Amino acid sequence: MGRSPLALAVTGADGAPLTRLRYANTPGTPAFRYHPDRIHVTATLGDVLATEGAGSQRGVQVRLTVPRGWLTLPGTTRFLPAGESSVSWTVYPRGLPGDYTVSLRVEVLRDGRVAASAETSVAVTVEAYSQFDPARHALPFANTVADLGVVRPDPALFVRTYRLTLLPRAFFRGLYGAVVFLGGESGAPHGGLCTGMARAALEQSLDALPPGANLLNEVIILHGRQLTDRALLSSAPWFFWPSPARAFRRFRADLLSSGRSDRCWDIGVPRPWRRDIARALVGEGHTVVPYGFRQESPDRVEVLVWDPNHPTGPGAAASILTLDLHGDTYGYRHRAALGERRTTIIAVRQSAYRRGRTALLASAASLLLYPASVGLTRRRLTIGSAVLAGATGIALTAARVTRRVAA
Repeated sequence: MGRSPLALAVTGADGAPLTRLRYANTPGTPAFRYHPDRIHVTATLGDVLATEGAGSQRGVQVRLTVPRGWLTLPGTTRFLPAGESSVSWTVYPRGLPGDYTVSLRVEVLRDGRVAASAETSVAVTVEAYSQFDPARHALPFANTVADLGVVRPDPALFVRTYRLTLLPRAFFRGLYGAVVFLGGESGAPHGGLCTGMARAALEQSLDALPPGANLLNEVIILHGRQLTDRALLSSAPWFFWPSPARAFRRFRADLLSSGRSDRCWDIGVPRPWRRDIARALVGEGHTVVPYGFRQESPDRVEVLVWDPNHPTGPGAAASILTLDLHGDTYGYRHRAALGERRTTIIAVRQSAYRRGRTALLASAASLLLYPASVGLTRRRLTIGSAVLAGATGIALTAARVTRRVAA
């Protein structure tokens, strides 16, 4: 027969050429499927075979190879119809893509041997969305004084935030008061409630807020919970072994397995080896809610996030965090740039904020950070500083404490 030219065409149901498939879920569910759900593959053997007559086509088979798990109608191997120079299959993609480019290979067999072959590829985009819907779950206010007014520590909310602390009055006047704060005089730190807002919005998407809850109160309570022992200890591994790529992989696994996620991302968290770590922990850090991603290659992904500083409007549409999975870096607004290794992402589950009620580490650290809250000076605390320093380190590094800068 000789090596006849072999051409492949991949089309959609409408007959238009198809170069990309989309693998996506119904938001909030594990119902993933391909779009379109079927494709057509046509192999044309060219004019040479057609002009050789029907007799030359006896015993000619055409075999299609598709990714494992994909279905074909008819079967993958077919005899070439008499007098025809082309053969077609309907292919049904199935299962999680193993790669972001899939190959379709056709071989022409004569007497059991490969006489001609051709291969084409189709790109695959993976899209996944959690239960969080910004249109339904975004809070009706932004992380600004203009929307919320000045927010100062409230003793009643402090009691609802923690069950057990050390020297609660001193903790309330010290570290807690520095964290749960928004607004202030001109030129003073303005704080912010981004962690509480992100956690409250996520809680709302999980149907876990108390019925009739006051949203601002819940924001303040959840914001204070970043100082609980459970939240700090849950954050510590993410801080000491920083990896934005690992944070994404956990989020991706959540969505692919269940279509849901109970993680917020603390971004702009300084990596522990930075020389300016103490200053960075005070001035950097922000919290967002990741709720979807789009991935077209193994190394690059775009993650949709809800940002308390840009909850609605045009600013919300621009809230896309980009990750370089190979380089393990990320970029988001002014807080981080791809290729920069100064900050990382912490991806703690919501349960750490919902169940954590003790704040022994943070309240101990508060004594060192704010000795005036108990009528002492830093010099008078030198004897106990070695013990408290460990607690301070954990509290600072895991929580990105003292102040949140509202961008």
